[in-house]
Amino acid sequence: MSPAILFLLALGLALFGWLAARARAWGYRKAAPAGRFTSLPAHYGWYVALWIVLPVLGFLFVWSIAAPQLVTASVLASPAGGNLPAFDLQRDMLLGEARNAATGATAGVFHVEARPLIEPFREAIGRMNVIGLVVTLALALAGGTWSFLRLRPDFAARTRVERIVMTMLLLASLVAILTTLGIFASLVFETVRFFGKVSPVDFLFGTHWGPDPMSSAETPDGSRYGAIPLRQPRLAQDPEADARDTRRRADGGLRLLRGAGCSVGGARRGPRFRHRQRLERERTCRRPRHGRDDHPVRVLDGG
Repeated sequence: MSPAILFLLALGLALFGWLAARARAWGYRKAAPAGRFTSLPAHYGWYVALWIVLPVLGFLFVWSIAAPQLVTASVLASPAGGNLPAFDLQRDMLLGEARNAATGATAGVFHVEARPLIEPFREAIGRMNVIGLVVTLALALAGGTWSFLRLRPDFAARTRVERIVMTMLLLASLVAILTTLGIFASLVFETVRFFGKVSPVDFLFGTHWGPDPMSSAETPDGSRYGAIPLRQPRLAQDPEADARDTRRRADGGLRLLRGAGCSVGGARRGPRFRHRQRLERERTCRRPRHGRDDHPVRVLDGG
């Protein structure tokens, strides 16, 4: 069973615990209307819900890592697993094909040797699913029951919930810090290991970059790890290609300047310029108001 399904099951139980604890808190308030309570009914609900979800989350984190290993160990201990080859790569390939066929990811197997492993995989996966479901329900019920029985009218549920949330935030920040330190330590370790085999002078001032993947990792050729071509990759190109690229860039710059000039000219011909043009056209086309040309001409039908 997928850990996501178990987590959704835990969320459903947490919702039920939240509603039950909230209803109990409202019962305390109705029994003592004049009493002073340190927490709201929602805090009682969150306290029970957190005690249901958090133990299940911890179990699912461990189970998602341990369950595949337990399934593989169970298959290897079966009679069909005893016939597998001793070579790790070939054995892992057969196990992967049988696992995919057992879970329904593939319709079948490519190698005939993996076919007897399908049924042991199905049995082991089904057994682990049952174990995961039982443990999830047991942890959720145990956490919910224990937290629900602790509820009292004077129970400081708000303080407990705030402490739990603060602890979760501290753990999240601690994981982020440890992850960053792990990345930094890995980079430092690999850097020290690299410069232990390749001279820093050859790496920083070498003019040839051509690592050989077929060479020995213990005794690499330092002259093939020059970093100058990485910093200036254009040194290794054809001069004619450089000239063509230079002309292309110059043409692009000229087109950019022409476009900028057109933009400036367009900016100069703004609303004022268009208004002056309109006035000049009206002044040119305007007829005199008093004169012979101003009288309308009557056109008679029939000439």
